[in-house]
Amino acid sequence: MQHTRSTFSILFYINTSKTKKSGKCPILGRISVDGESSTFSTGLDICPTQWDAKTGLAKGKSNEIISINKQIENYKSEVSKYYRAMVENKGYITAESLKNALRGIGINRNTFMQEFSELLEEKRKNIGIRIKANTYPQYISAFRHFKDFLR
Repeated sequence: MQHTRSTFSILFYINTSKTKKSGKCPILGRISVDGESSTFSTGLDICPTQWDAKTGLAKGKSNEIISINKQIENYKSEVSKYYRAMVENKGYITAESLKNALRGIGINRNTFMQEFSELLEEKRKNIGIRIKANTYPQYISAFRHFKDFLR
């Protein structure tokens, strides 16, 4: 699959027009891909005096500030991870699709039975390596019992 080169960035900023009674402002994120951008809320709030617009991080050493910066870094790494995965799988990305992936929208989630089937396949491959041959039928039996229970 051929991949076209695209520009990608993530920026964090505070929305001072939505200042709360506590004096804190919400921290928003903006994902940009090829000039198209999509904004999302981080659910975090901070006092404007504690925000460094240049770095897009909170400034200070308090536990609250450290926690906010960690969460922002987590957002950055999650978005980067989804970006790489989408480039690999689809070959193209939009800012909106990245935001949706970050929010868990449009991501296929396996059912319990699908996960159980994958576990069985893993266990089958590990017979004699990690599990004994006589243990595998117990997994099969548990799978059947659970399947019958769901009916």
